[in-house]
Amino acid sequence: MRNIRSFFTAAVCTAVLLSPGTATASTATTTAPSEYVSVSIESVIAYDLEESGHDEVYIKATGPSILPPMSQVVELWPDPNWAGRTMSLAQHRCAWTLNDYRCPRDRTVMVYGGPMKEPLFHASETVRLTLMEDDYVGDDLLLDQSIQLQPIEETRFYEFERKTSGWHYVIHVRVDPRPSPW
Repeated sequence: MRNIRSFFTAAVCTAVLLSPGTATASTATTTAPSEYVSVSIESVIAYDLEESGHDEVYIKATGPSILPPMSQVVELWPDPNWAGRTMSLAQHRCAWTLNDYRCPRDRTVMVYGGPMKEPLFHASETVRLTLMEDDYVGDDLLLDQSIQLQPIEETRFYEFERKTSGWHYVIHVRVDPRPSPW
């Protein structure tokens, strides 16, 4: 009887000792971070304008390898194939893109900001986003921000703001992991 009790005690101890190692091995197995990411605009908020009345704005993305291969610069928002190259924003207006709600409810009148392009980038590159005001004289740079991309497993959100004596803009950016550029 004593031998049977010792046998069961040893079996239980062995099972208890093996269980945590087995559990740790299974929980350590996760999906690898994606080698590619897409970059998109969630919203553009104009608290104060560069010009009086409305600013005609658009956002460019610049990176070393926009996929599928097209160029190193793409007009990210609004998609120029939608209704023109720019979006007209008045003071205290927020243009949003239907992906996620990123407009402040208490201060901003929401305006649909039209579709955008979602180019893919290698997850180890730097992407430069520039918010431009398009007028008859030329393009004026309102916001210039770079994002150092990295392999990710989940969506990330970024907020960038530029406030000067002449204008005040905030943009919300979404970066999503993508398994492949094709």
